[in-house]
Amino acid sequence: STSSSLPNNTIPNPKGEAKAITTRSGTSYKEPPIPPTGVNQQEPVEVTTDTEPAKANLPYPSRLQKEKLREKDDILAAKFMEIF
Repeated sequence: STSSSLPNNTIPNPKGEAKAITTRSGTSYKEPPIPPTGVNQQEPVEVTTDTEPAKANLPYPSRLQKEKLREKDDILAAKFMEIF
C-alpha cells in the first residue's frame, strides 16, 4: 500500500526566478517582462461624452407590445362607435 508521490527530479532555477513555463510536451511560454516598480506606465484614458445612455431592457417586451395593440384597438373601437 504505497502512495504515489511526485518525482524528486526537479531542476532548481539558478537565479531563483521563474522566467518561462515549459509543459511536458516541450511547449514553452515566456511571460511578458515585468516593468520596474519606479516607472509608472499608465495608458491614456479616453473620455467620451457623446454616447447615449443605455436603454433599459424590458423583462417582458411582448407585454408592452400587447398593451400598445390594445390601446390601438380601443381607439379604433371608439372611432367605429362614433361613425355608427
